[in-house]
Amino acid sequence: MDQGHRAVRFGKEPAGPLHIGTPESVLTYRLPEVLKFFRKQYPKVNLFFHPDSQERLADALESGKLDLAISMSRRFGGPQLSALSMRTEDIYLFSVPDHPLLKAKKVYPKDLMDQTLLLTETGCGYRMMLEMQLASAQVRPQNITEFSSIEAIKQCVAAGMGVGLLPEIVIANELKKRQFAILNWQGAKMSIETSVVWHKDRWLSPAMQAFLDVVKVMLQETGTPTLLRKRAS
Repeated sequence: MDQGHRAVRFGKEPAGPLHIGTPESVLTYRLPEVLKFFRKQYPKVNLFFHPDSQERLADALESGKLDLAISMSRRFGGPQLSALSMRTEDIYLFSVPDHPLLKAKKVYPKDLMDQTLLLTETGCGYRMMLEMQLASAQVRPQNITEFSSIEAIKQCVAAGMGVGLLPEIVIANELKKRQFAILNWQGAKMSIETSVVWHKDRWLSPAMQAFLDVVKVMLQETGTPTLLRKRAS
């Protein structure tokens, strides 16, 4: 009913609330420039962001609590969802530069057995990738500390509390400053696809379509593409 009222009032003009679920890493490190441009172009759209786990995002899409979700998972949702692939993010195990594992030329799953791993919550797409590799090698780490905040993980790694696992975009600045270093992991390369997802039976409102269009272009390009610069002028 709310969507119908907005359609009558605004027609094809993007307007009204837009509820988007997204992992903290994407919201913090990928979306700021997107949101800045989107707000300038579509001031009548009210954006609401809901950082949450992948499992809860899928449930919220099915129940209609979210209009869109940004996923970092290879196994997100199911046949009832439509997805628009954005880009691939590389995932790394990292630590402070003086961590003992950095002295090793190669780091294998068994080398993590006695290490303190600082990880995101259970259900996080890239944590699952590491857990699958460890399980395949029959390795059960003795000490896992779980966080709901990626910034908390970074702070604890910086304090020398253990080894973290995060997307490269999250630690790029610290790597550049040599505050963190990447372990020479000998397991399978870890990377994860970022996608925008919505329920396939949900009506794509003008606000949803506008967000999809902007995110698609800006997350696949560096800076503000020519097409969007022309629209903004």
